[in-house]
Amino acid sequence: MMAMMMISTINIPTRSSTNIFIVCVAALLLIFAPSYSNCSASSMQVGDILNTGDSLVLGSCAMTMATDCDLVVFTEGSSIWDSKTSGKGDNHCQVKLNNDGQLVIISGAGNTVWGSPYQGPNSNYVLEFNGICYIGIRDLSSGQTVWSTCPSDLCINK
Repeated sequence: MMAMMMISTINIPTRSSTNIFIVCVAALLLIFAPSYSNCSASSMQVGDILNTGDSLVLGSCAMTMATDCDLVVFTEGSSIWDSKTSGKGDNHCQVKLNNDGQLVIISGAGNTVWGSPYQGPNSNYVLEFNGICYIGIRDLSSGQTVWSTCPSDLCINK
Protein backbone atom coordinates (compact mmCIF):
# COMPACT_ATOMS: atom_id res chain seq x y z
CA MET A 1 0.00 0.00 0.00
CA MET A 2 1.29 3.31 -0.94
CA ALA A 3 1.15 6.15 1.51
CA MET A 4 -0.15 9.39 0.15
CA MET A 5 1.74 12.42 1.06
CA MET A 6 -0.02 15.74 1.10
CA ILE A 7 2.05 18.81 0.43
CA SER A 8 0.68 22.14 1.55
CA THR A 9 1.93 25.40 0.23
CA ILE A 10 2.59 28.43 2.35
CA ASN A 11 2.81 31.85 0.78
CA ILE A 12 6.09 33.25 1.98
CA PRO A 13 6.86 36.72 0.71
CA THR A 14 9.59 36.63 -1.85
CA ARG A 15 12.45 39.05 -2.02
CA SER A 16 10.84 40.87 -4.96
CA SER A 17 7.51 41.47 -3.17
CA THR A 18 9.41 42.74 -0.12
CA ASN A 19 11.37 45.12 -2.34
CA ILE A 20 8.16 46.39 -3.93
CA PHE A 21 6.70 47.04 -0.48
CA ILE A 22 9.81 48.98 0.59
CA VAL A 23 9.75 51.07 -2.59
CA CYS A 24 6.04 51.87 -2.09
CA VAL A 25 6.58 52.95 1.52
CA ALA A 26 9.57 55.10 0.52
CA ALA A 27 7.53 56.74 -2.27
CA LEU A 28 4.71 57.57 0.16
CA LEU A 29 7.19 59.08 2.61
CA LEU A 30 8.63 61.28 -0.15
CA ILE A 31 5.19 62.38 -1.34
CA PHE A 32 4.03 63.44 2.12
CA ALA A 33 7.35 64.86 3.35
CA PRO A 34 7.53 68.63 3.92
CA SER A 35 9.08 70.75 1.15
CA TYR A 36 12.18 71.40 3.24
CA SER A 37 13.61 69.96 6.34
CA ASN A 38 16.65 71.49 7.97
CA CYS A 39 19.73 71.47 5.78
CA SER A 40 18.47 69.20 3.03
CA ALA A 41 17.58 71.26 -0.04
CA SER A 42 19.81 73.39 -2.27
CA SER A 43 17.19 75.44 -4.18
CA MET A 44 13.69 76.90 -3.87
CA GLN A 45 10.91 76.86 -6.45
CA VAL A 46 8.02 79.33 -6.67
CA GLY A 47 5.77 78.87 -3.63
CA ASP A 48 8.39 77.10 -1.52
CA ILE A 49 8.79 78.35 2.05
CA LEU A 50 11.67 78.18 4.52
CA ASN A 51 10.55 78.47 8.13
CA THR A 52 12.61 79.81 11.02
CA GLY A 53 15.61 77.53 11.49
CA ASP A 54 15.38 75.96 8.01
CA SER A 55 18.28 76.14 5.56
CA LEU A 56 19.18 75.59 1.95
CA VAL A 57 22.55 73.89 1.70
CA LEU A 58 24.98 73.22 -1.12
CA GLY A 59 28.42 72.00 -0.08
CA SER A 60 29.87 74.53 2.37
CA CYS A 61 27.20 77.13 1.43
CA ALA A 62 24.04 77.64 3.47
CA MET A 63 21.16 80.11 3.43
CA THR A 64 19.35 80.08 6.78
CA MET A 65 16.18 81.74 8.04
CA ALA A 66 17.48 82.68 11.49
CA THR A 67 15.33 82.83 14.63
CA ASP A 68 15.81 86.63 14.81
CA CYS A 69 14.09 86.99 11.38
CA ASP A 70 17.37 87.63 9.52
CA LEU A 71 17.98 85.70 6.30
CA VAL A 72 21.70 84.87 6.21
CA VAL A 73 24.01 83.26 3.64
CA PHE A 74 27.02 81.48 5.14
CA THR A 75 30.11 79.86 3.72
CA GLU A 76 32.38 77.82 5.96
CA GLY A 77 30.73 79.34 9.04
CA SER A 78 31.16 82.99 7.99
CA SER A 79 28.28 85.23 6.96
CA ILE A 80 28.73 86.69 3.45
CA TRP A 81 25.28 88.26 3.04
CA ASP A 82 22.19 88.96 5.13
CA SER A 83 18.84 90.69 4.68
CA LYS A 84 19.52 93.07 7.61
CA THR A 85 16.14 92.20 9.13
CA SER A 86 17.36 91.02 12.53
CA GLY A 87 14.71 91.85 15.13
CA LYS A 88 12.23 93.23 12.56
CA GLY A 89 9.90 90.26 12.84
CA ASP A 90 9.36 87.56 15.39
CA ASN A 91 10.70 84.06 15.89
CA HIS A 92 8.16 82.64 13.39
CA CYS A 93 9.43 84.34 10.22
CA GLN A 94 9.34 82.62 6.84
CA VAL A 95 11.04 83.29 3.53
CA LYS A 96 9.06 82.57 0.37
CA LEU A 97 9.75 82.77 -3.37
CA ASN A 98 6.76 84.39 -5.11
CA ASN A 99 5.64 83.68 -8.68
CA ASP A 100 6.70 87.24 -9.66
CA GLY A 101 10.32 86.37 -8.82
CA GLN A 102 10.41 88.30 -5.56
CA LEU A 103 11.89 86.69 -2.46
CA VAL A 104 10.04 87.88 0.65
CA ILE A 105 10.42 87.51 4.41
CA ILE A 106 7.09 87.35 6.23
CA SER A 107 6.65 87.68 10.00
CA GLY A 108 4.51 85.28 12.02
CA ALA A 109 1.84 88.01 12.05
CA GLY A 110 1.78 87.93 8.23
CA ASN A 111 3.57 91.25 7.64
CA THR A 112 6.19 91.57 4.91
CA VAL A 113 9.47 92.34 6.67
CA TRP A 114 11.69 92.42 3.57
CA GLY A 115 11.48 91.82 -0.16
CA SER A 116 14.14 91.46 -2.83
CA PRO A 117 14.07 94.39 -5.27
CA TYR A 118 13.04 92.38 -8.34
CA GLN A 119 9.34 91.93 -9.13
CA GLY A 120 8.64 90.77 -12.66
CA PRO A 121 5.93 89.03 -14.59
CA ASN A 122 4.50 85.79 -13.24
CA SER A 123 6.81 83.04 -14.40
CA ASN A 124 8.66 79.98 -13.22
CA TYR A 125 11.54 81.15 -11.01
CA VAL A 126 14.11 79.26 -8.98
CA LEU A 127 16.34 80.49 -6.17
CA GLU A 128 19.69 78.71 -6.17
CA PHE A 129 23.30 79.11 -5.19
CA ASN A 130 25.41 80.81 -7.87
CA GLY A 131 28.94 82.09 -8.05
CA ILE A 132 30.77 81.39 -4.82
CA CYS A 133 28.06 80.68 -2.24
CA TYR A 134 25.84 83.61 -3.16
CA ILE A 135 22.17 83.12 -4.01
CA GLY A 136 20.40 84.17 -7.19
CA ILE A 137 16.89 84.06 -8.57
CA ARG A 138 16.69 82.79 -12.13
CA ASP A 139 13.74 83.00 -14.50
CA LEU A 140 13.52 79.49 -15.92
CA SER A 141 11.66 80.75 -19.01
CA SER A 142 14.46 83.06 -20.14
CA GLY A 143 17.37 81.52 -18.23
CA GLN A 144 18.36 84.96 -16.92
CA THR A 145 19.36 85.70 -13.35
CA VAL A 146 16.97 88.46 -12.26
CA TRP A 147 18.42 89.11 -8.80
CA SER A 148 21.49 88.02 -6.87
CA THR A 149 23.26 88.69 -3.59
CA CYS A 150 26.57 88.36 -5.40
CA PRO A 151 28.70 91.34 -6.45
CA SER A 152 28.66 91.38 -10.26
CA ASP A 153 32.44 90.96 -10.60
CA LEU A 154 32.36 87.67 -8.65
CA CYS A 155 29.39 85.75 -10.02
CA ILE A 156 29.67 83.39 -12.91
CA ASN A 157 25.91 83.19 -13.70
CA LYS A 158 25.02 86.88 -13.40
